[in-house]
Amino acid sequence: MAPPLIGLTTRTIPADGPLSVIRSQAIGESYVDAIRFAGGLSVAIPSSLGPVGVVAIARRLDGIVLTGGGDVDPVHFEEEPRPGLGVIEPERDEAEIALCHYALRHDLPLLAVCRGIQVLNVAFGGGVIQDLGGSESGYLNHDLKTYGEGPGHSVDIVAGTKLAGIVKTTRFRVNSYHHQAVGEIASELEISARAPDGVVEGLEHKTARFMIGVEWHPERSYLSAPEAGALITAFVDTCGDR
Repeated sequence: MAPPLIGLTTRTIPADGPLSVIRSQAIGESYVDAIRFAGGLSVAIPSSLGPVGVVAIARRLDGIVLTGGGDVDPVHFEEEPRPGLGVIEPERDEAEIALCHYALRHDLPLLAVCRGIQVLNVAFGGGVIQDLGGSESGYLNHDLKTYGEGPGHSVDIVAGTKLAGIVKTTRFRVNSYHHQAVGEIASELEISARAPDGVVEGLEHKTARFMIGVEWHPERSYLSAPEAGALITAFVDTCGDR
């Protein structure tokens, strides 16, 4: 049987230097490696194709990963830009929101990573905390650049959720590389994990077979952290069952 074909959304790399007009669409190699580890094959979904183009690709796929990257444009959750908002990619937002709705309508498994969990929430009517801020904000440091690929803080898993059934534990430590976070939760989604400071670290769709978002990067720690490996494997296995 052929391995499941899984689409990975891309981020835009700006033109290199003042004389260059060429932008690039990029995917972190760790996503490709993690999907292959679990028995899948990956293909790029260039966000520059727009909503119509990415949905045309999705029709040929067995699953989708919304990858990490820049910030979500606050226009999608009816806010104005606030201090701390980073680089936004409007065309990527539109493309990934379209993929969320397509995946739900067509029972296409979807794993949303880091930025992806925020897009997932926004796609179904939720919000985003534009910047968690510094120590004075009361939040933990969620942008732990000095930790490499290792664990940064713990997360508590909500009992009875799909995520709990996959990781089979109630608390573990995760890597953390984000300054935005999920805000108001969309009514179609439920919380599956939180950090000790209350920041939402996991979301899943209430009725979809597999539509899970996590704020950490399981594709970077699947070899060292059993919970990350279990999540990647469960996702790819579900894609293979379609």
